[in-house]
Amino acid sequence: GIYPGSGETEPEGDNVMKLPVPAGTQGEEWLRAVGECLDFVTAHRPEALVVSVGYDGLAEDKLASLELTAEDYADALAMCVARMDGKKVVIGLEGGYDLEATGEAVRIGVERIIAMENK
Repeated sequence: GIYPGSGETEPEGDNVMKLPVPAGTQGEEWLRAVGECLDFVTAHRPEALVVSVGYDGLAEDKLASLELTAEDYADALAMCVARMDGKKVVIGLEGGYDLEATGEAVRIGVERIIAMENK
């Protein structure tokens, strides 16, 4: 459930949080972990949030051995935007090695954020 060779859980400082998830993790559990991270981050009252999205957690991408869907990623991105309550959110693409699944997940996530902005 983690990038090969990573998985250390001990933070390197007060402003670092690590929540590795086990192989086979599905959306509900993963989104709960994302929510915990957002609680931690927003407690520091940031002016902006930079999100580096690694799509290798998609079920179609076997690198991280997770069982996430494009909708799970869209839900996570929507959580980030909502929690920042109008503050800037920058989203970058970090990984995803099943190009078809990654492309579809990116499309769905962007559409979700645009829909939020148009409400």
